[in-house]
Amino acid sequence: MVAYSMYPIFNPEVCGYVILAGIRVGIIVMAIGGTILAIMIGLERYKEWKKMKAEISEEDLRP
Repeated sequence: MVAYSMYPIFNPEVCGYVILAGIRVGIIVMAIGGTILAIMIGLERYKEWKKMKAEISEEDLRP
C-alpha cells in the first residue's frame, strides 16, 4: 500500500482512482491473509485442546 501512495511522485500523470484501487486491493489481500491466519491458529489450538483432553481423563479433573 505504501507503493501506491508514492506512485504519483514517480508518475504524476496517474489518476486518483488508480491509487485508490491499489489501496483497496492491498486492504483486501491483507484481510484475506488475516482471515486465513486466524483460521489456522484456531485449528491449531483446537487440535492441541483435543489432544490435551484425550490425555487427561475426567476422573483426574474431579476434585
